[in-house]
Amino acid sequence: MTGESGFALSPVDPEVEKAFLERRLLGLLREVEGLKGHAHGLEEQMARLERELRAARAALEEERTRPLAITLLRRIRRRAGRVVGRLRGG
Repeated sequence: MTGESGFALSPVDPEVEKAFLERRLLGLLREVEGLKGHAHGLEEQMARLERELRAARAALEEERTRPLAITLLRRIRRRAGRVVGRLRGG
């Protein structure tokens, strides 16, 4: 048997070939399982980070609206004071 390079190749024992392929397949299956576990961990981390981001955005929005609410309450109080003053005075 001659390969493309012109060197003669000795025949491979089918049992040796089968044993090699089985070991290689088992190694690849272990690697796939490891990668699946890693991917699962990354998905969990992504979900946690998304929850943290939503909470941070909600807190930021609350901080933004708080000064506006305080300003509006102060305006309402001033207007109410003016109305009450007018009613008392006149």
